Amino acid sequence: MHYLGRSLGIREEENGFKMELGLQNENTYGVAQGGEIYTLAVVAIGYNFLQRISKGRVFTQELKVNFVAKGKGKIYTRNRIYFIWGNRTVVGDCSIKDDHDHLVAQALGTFYITV
Repeated sequence: MHYLGRSLGIREEENGFKMELGLQNENTYGVAQGGEIYTLAVVAIGYNFLQRISKGRVFTQELKVNFVAKGKGKIYTRNRIYFIWGNRTVVGDCSIKDDHDHLVAQALGTFYITV
């Protein structure tokens, strides 16, 4: 986990990642700040790809996030890989949910893998 992810409270779990909300990642209304949700999605999807390659690095080419509801307390990720093309470009998505399994945000990204 890189420094920014650790400072935001992002932690790896068995089925994805978790981010406990607090002053470091909430906005002035006490809910998850959009940029931190975006970072959580990048970390979760990118890490998912890193686990599937034997060597190389993963770079974000594009990431779209639809914010659906307020995130409070703890938020979690669940990932899927859609396809791998030429072993270089990978598309995946990430659902971000709250403690009650309600959808907070949905992210879809394209990542470039180097060897």
